[in-house]
Amino acid sequence: MTMECREFKIAYLEECSSLYVNVFKREPWNEDNSLEDVRGYFLALLEMNTFFGFVLMCGDHVVGVCVGYIKPYIFNCSVSMEYEIEQFFIANDYQNRGYGRWFLETIIQQLQSCKNKHNINAVILNTHMAYPAFSFYKKVGFDIVDDYCILARYI
Repeated sequence: MTMECREFKIAYLEECSSLYVNVFKREPWNEDNSLEDVRGYFLALLEMNTFFGFVLMCGDHVVGVCVGYIKPYIFNCSVSMEYEIEQFFIANDYQNRGYGRWFLETIIQQLQSCKNKHNINAVILNTHMAYPAFSFYKKVGFDIVDDYCILARYI
């Protein structure tokens, strides 16, 4: 079946929200998110002026989602931009079949093609090292950034 990578738009909100609930209610996440909460989450992301998202279409159906945002960083007296993936997921029936790799590689190609417009120099994300996603990201060329970690202070 033919796959197509499209820009995430409000028209895909319901299907992406349902897909999120179905993917993340399974192992290893076991999340119990309501459709309403997920819909609100995606709407909040869509409202960000730096939002950039994609859907993986198989025919008329969304089978993959990547949402994130473009953000600036400064290093060595130079300002650049990076794309931070907030969520990346593939429908359960399409996992471990190469669709995720194709989807992510296509997204990176699209980011590279708009590099002159946004000056995007990196794609970053975080994931739990014990989850299958960690080995997936390593296989598609992501590296652990040594000496960095995620810190949180809950308020």
